[in-house]
Amino acid sequence: MHSGLSPLIRFVARNLLSLGVIAVVLVVGKSAFEEIRILQAARNDRVTLARVDTRVNKSGKGDAAAATVRADSYKGAPLHVLDARIAELQRTLAAPQQASHPILTFPLPQGGEIADRLATDFSRKMSIEVSRQELAYLEQLRAFLIAGQSKEGARQRLEQLRAAHVEAYAAYEAHLQLNKQLSWVERQLLNNTQIRTPRLSALEIVRGRLLEENAKAAKAFHRQQSAIDLLNSVKVSDVFAVDQARLEAVAAPLRAHLAKADDLVAQNLVSRIWIPIAQVLPAAAFILALSFLAHLAIKAMFYFVLAPLATKLKPIRLDRNDSGQIGTRDDDDALRIASAVSQALRLDLDEQLLVLPDYVQSSPAASDNRTKWMLDWSRPWTCLIAGMVGLTAIRTKNGEPVVLSASEDPMSEIALITLPAGSAMVFQPRCLVGVVYRVDTPLRISAHWRLGSMHAWLTLQLRYLIFHGPATLIVKGSRGVRVEPAGQGRLISQSSSLGFSANVDYSTVRCETFYPFYQGKTALLQDRFEGSTGYYVYDETPRGGKRGNFFERGLEGLSDAVLKIFGI
Repeated sequence: MHSGLSPLIRFVARNLLSLGVIAVVLVVGKSAFEEIRILQAARNDRVTLARVDTRVNKSGKGDAAAATVRADSYKGAPLHVLDARIAELQRTLAAPQQASHPILTFPLPQGGEIADRLATDFSRKMSIEVSRQELAYLEQLRAFLIAGQSKEGARQRLEQLRAAHVEAYAAYEAHLQLNKQLSWVERQLLNNTQIRTPRLSALEIVRGRLLEENAKAAKAFHRQQSAIDLLNSVKVSDVFAVDQARLEAVAAPLRAHLAKADDLVAQNLVSRIWIPIAQVLPAAAFILALSFLAHLAIKAMFYFVLAPLATKLKPIRLDRNDSGQIGTRDDDDALRIASAVSQALRLDLDEQLLVLPDYVQSSPAASDNRTKWMLDWSRPWTCLIAGMVGLTAIRTKNGEPVVLSASEDPMSEIALITLPAGSAMVFQPRCLVGVVYRVDTPLRISAHWRLGSMHAWLTLQLRYLIFHGPATLIVKGSRGVRVEPAGQGRLISQSSSLGFSANVDYSTVRCETFYPFYQGKTALLQDRFEGSTGYYVYDETPRGGKRGNFFERGLEGLSDAVLKIFGI
């Protein structure tokens, strides 16, 4: 039942889906463009800041070297020269700084002047830091010079104070000796201030004064000794050296911003995807170039060395006793054998048809049909791999035809090739649909190995299966099957070959041009058949055609090579 609502629902659903897809694409595209913008800005900042850092580092090293030379030159200078340089540095450091300086932001402003401004600002800061360190060194040098000039007078003053202390202490000791000469009663009265006599009070006052003078003299001596120790502690470095850690601290904001730009580049989604690819890209390019060269070398070796060598070798002849004759079911000329989408096959009373069930389009109602599990029980693996198992055996009674057709493959056609007695043909079993043979003369299949032939190794067909007459071979081919006489020499593409008479000379011939072979458009070798009697059979169009993906083609190519080795 037709409904007008269904097209409307499909229209709305389709457009809603399109709207969602467009929205997702826009969101993803916006995010991708933003990531690319950030990555480009971070890369530009990295370039600018790296250039500024190089200039600042160079400027700082130059200022440090110049300050080292100047500081060394002041080591033997008099005090007034040191004072002049110290005053000059103090004025420089006390001078007011410019109020506006370039600010580190992300992203940095565009234009070349930002790099010059940043380099000038940080170089000036480096110069100021070097000047501070030079000033500190010169002040230390000045203090050392003053201390050296004052040490001699300080020593003389210390000796005077020591002598005064000794004299005060001697007076105090002498007064103590007087106290020791007092009687026991006077000493007791001396300790009691209430009943002390005037003479004893005078002695006590003198003792207190002498003790105080001794303490003052000792204090003055120790103070002077400490002053001399302080003068002795004043030292100066032998060589002026700029503190690099303090210079690094000046450039720390610049390098922190450079590290931030590095982090932005490293964490950017586009960068995370591209950088690993860029790192392995040279190795990948080398491997790719090496694979091209190896492929070219292998192809060249096969084309220019092995293939010409095989062409000059003796051809393969599998059965010299083969008559090389073939016929048709109607005893017409063999060259009139024609393939068709379907074939009507009439069987004699003493003949039996073995055919794949899929190819039986119709059969007489009175025919005797049964299953035969294998084409040739003497070669089970060959039949199993070639698919010639589970066959239908048909015998007719009144000569009515059995119609055979490639119903499941519209590109295939079927041909009937009759081999009389004494005739034999090489065929790959997977090219066969079925066979017809006399009941009293079973089908005979023989195998022939050619391990010593270069032709066999180059084509990777080391075993050949020969079907002997009398029999009729039912052959399938892509777009048709052609049968031609070998004559004085016929060439055919290997991908098209189906079979040939066992008495013909079979060899391989190199393809005409190298470039199509290198591109894989043509095979390296073509089959060559020669013989006054004998025929070869081939597809109208090469088998295989376009295949699936790389994995499927690889598996199919491997299986084809293995099957070809065994002639299947």
